Amino acid sequence: MVSDPGDLIGKDADISLCIFPHLNEIVVVDGRTDIPDRPLFEVMQMREVFTDTFYEDVQNDFKSLLHRDERPFFKILSLPHELEGLIKLHGLRAVLSKLDPSTPLSSPADMPNVALLILTGPFLTLDEAGLRESLHEMFSSQLEGSRLDECVDAVTALAAEEREATNNGKGGELTSLITGESAHYATIWQNSEGSHWE
Repeated sequence: MVSDPGDLIGKDADISLCIFPHLNEIVVVDGRTDIPDRPLFEVMQMREVFTDTFYEDVQNDFKSLLHRDERPFFKILSLPHELEGLIKLHGLRAVLSKLDPSTPLSSPADMPNVALLILTGPFLTLDEAGLRESLHEMFSSQLEGSRLDECVDAVTALAAEEREATNNGKGGELTSLITGESAHYATIWQNSEGSHWE
């Protein structure tokens, strides 16, 4: 089960994932105490998580969605939402498989409670002291002592890299493409000038 991406402070979360949209790393905080060598935190490289298996699984499930036998127009309209769900599900499975290769994830009951922290917006506007204080509060139910301090150091350093990447224009380009505000590309949900939805 995944908590709302905007609300990491789910005190019952077993695992917290810190996502940096413009970086190649994620931080995984595993606060489970019923597994050997836990609690822990780990910085994972995305290439180690999003392997060929991940892409093949998403592709196969998306193909199944496309070929479903139901009303065609309704099916097309629902595809973006369902594809987002597929990517989240397979992404979570990929992270958990990297974290615990020997643990089966065949049913929802096998999945731990996972909270997401996406390091964008308000988090990146905090000064370093404010960010560290927030991270300490968030992770204090999962980690303690030097392990907690090391985790906060790692997330703070990556947040600084994310802030730099965003301020260098990379984030602005991506945001303008997604929201349809780019002058160079159009998207299917782009607002035409002067038009509005009722």
